[in-house]
Formats: sequence, C-alpha cells, structure tokens
Amino acid sequence: MKKTKQLSVGDPSTNVDLGAIVSKSHMNKILQYIDYNVFISKENIKGVVFFSGDRHFAEIHKLNYPNLSYPLYDFTTSPLSSPRHHLFFIEEKKNVKTRVPGSFYSNKNFLKCIVENVNNIDILKFQYKNKNGKIVFQQSLSEYDLGY
Repeated sequence: MKKTKQLSVGDPSTNVDLGAIVSKSHMNKILQYIDYNVFISKENIKGVVFFSGDRHFAEIHKLNYPNLSYPLYDFTTSPLSSPRHHLFFIEEKKNVKTRVPGSFYSNKNFLKCIVENVNNIDILKFQYKNKNGKIVFQQSLSEYDLGY
C-alpha cells in the first residue's frame, strides 16, 4: 500500500449542492470543506477520501477541483442501529450534481472497505451493504484515482 497519512477532522460532508442556497449549518460545512481542499492542495496530499455518516441514507459524491490532481470522494453511510425512520429524502434526492450515479440508498446500511492489490496496483473497494449484509452498491478506486 502507498505511504498514507490520516487526517481526522470534523464533518466535511458534501451532501449539499455547492451551487444551491443552503442552510447556515450546511454552509459552514461547505466552507470547512473548501478549507480542506486548499490544505490538501497546498500540502500536496494524495489519497484523501472523506467519510461521513448519521444521515439516514447512503451516497457517494465525487468533486473535481482545478487545484487538485485527483477528485475528492465523500462516502456517506447511515446509522445501522438507528430506529426506523420515515423520511422521504426529497431534498437529498435532488442533489445529483456531484453524486456518483446509483449510489443513493435510503434504507439502513453500512459501508465495508476492502484493500486489494491487483497486478501491483492498490485498489480500495467500497461496498454499501443493507442491514442483512447484501451488497447494494459498490465503488472501486485505484491508487491512480487517488492521485498516486
């Protein structure tokens, strides 16, 4: 596996359309995320992937920035042990500008991450699974997808 660094900070959620008028709390998250983008670029950090949760749904967002050599991904997952919810996710379903097609899943789920090496190329495989462990969506990122 490539040399890695871990940076754990707040909630850099990208679960809002950056071009939309959003609530103050989401605007703070966007501003925080932009700061991370600048920091990642300035420090030339490769392989950054964001994880967020407690949103009661799953989705992946892919964001391209001109100052970064690779896109940033945000994997959101729901709380598997939360009580049953009756949310319709009307606003969240509209947020498709940066969402990876097919990644939105509104039932209870969890995210499994697997590291594989295929032909000397490191691959991160992300599997969204429902509460019974069945894969409902998966996304793989190679070391090249993450700027290496």
